[in-house]
Amino acid sequence: MPAFPMTVVYIENFNTGIGVLLNSLLVFVIRRFSGPHLGTYKHLLSSFAVAGLLLLFFHVLVDARVTAVFLAFQSIPFELLVIHFLYRYWCILIFALSSVNHNRQHHDMTTYFSRYLLCVHCASGEENTSGRRSMIEEYERKFGKRIENAWIVFEHWARLIYGNHEDYTDDYFIINSFITISVLNVIMVIAMVVASSLAYLTFYHIKCSKKMSAHTHKLQRKLLIALCVQFVCSLCILSYTLECRDSVQNEETVTVTTIQASIPAIFVYIPYLMALNISFLKLPTTIVNDSCVLLTTAYPVFDALAIIFLISDFREGVKTLLWMKKTVKKPVETSAVSELPNTIAERE
Repeated sequence: MPAFPMTVVYIENFNTGIGVLLNSLLVFVIRRFSGPHLGTYKHLLSSFAVAGLLLLFFHVLVDARVTAVFLAFQSIPFELLVIHFLYRYWCILIFALSSVNHNRQHHDMTTYFSRYLLCVHCASGEENTSGRRSMIEEYERKFGKRIENAWIVFEHWARLIYGNHEDYTDDYFIINSFITISVLNVIMVIAMVVASSLAYLTFYHIKCSKKMSAHTHKLQRKLLIALCVQFVCSLCILSYTLECRDSVQNEETVTVTTIQASIPAIFVYIPYLMALNISFLKLPTTIVNDSCVLLTTAYPVFDALAIIFLISDFREGVKTLLWMKKTVKKPVETSAVSELPNTIAERE
């Protein structure tokens, strides 16, 4: 196997191992070291860590054997981003919790199965096309294995092959692939629209709320603005976070929120968008396809690192676990107080 594909495989395995370790550690420190100021936000962080573990375990179990199922579960980061916006909305309207949660679970399963069925039944891997032949040859060149069947190929412009001769009809358009990619793009856009709608509703109810204190009103508005800005432009994390600092507690929450919103955009949304649509534009897709799964496996790693190192409770908890640092108890000065009357009595 050539050096580059081997390097990609090694990095994926490394990301998987480190991701399982970090997310397991995160679940533990959240349960043990969460301060009361985190409130219900710690449950949201725990759900992110558990979702990261599920993604990594599923990557190990599936590997390259059930590709359609693996592609279906790539929608989890999309759901997590929507849940993050949903949590900000719940902080304003907590009474909507039970009904919305039921609908979210139904929407998750619908998304998984729709992506799976699209990959299995609408891809062009079973047709004898030039794209499928090139995929077989490219895989054999990179990994040293020749796999003839079970390919999932989203090929838009192709040439049908009959035996050893090609049908030289230029740019034979495969309508099934175009429809499939369009539906997958619609699923991604729906996730973005839902997140945007929740952001708008949260802004609206923050503005209209009369029972909210001035401090809570200001903090919730800043957290939501930070989440929106970092989702659209993840490069603004540090500059915007500096503008949102009120206290140590608020600074940590804003920083974690902004960076957590940028991680899905960097490691999932951008590679996913390019991998789906770049072939339709007849552009080279080799580097994008090679790095897509690698970035997906890196998503749980950086998500866990962001939470652990940016929240002081968890950061100090990890230090305590690593160096076995014990809490130093201050000596109680009861003896000096109790002996004082006896000393005065002796002098008299």
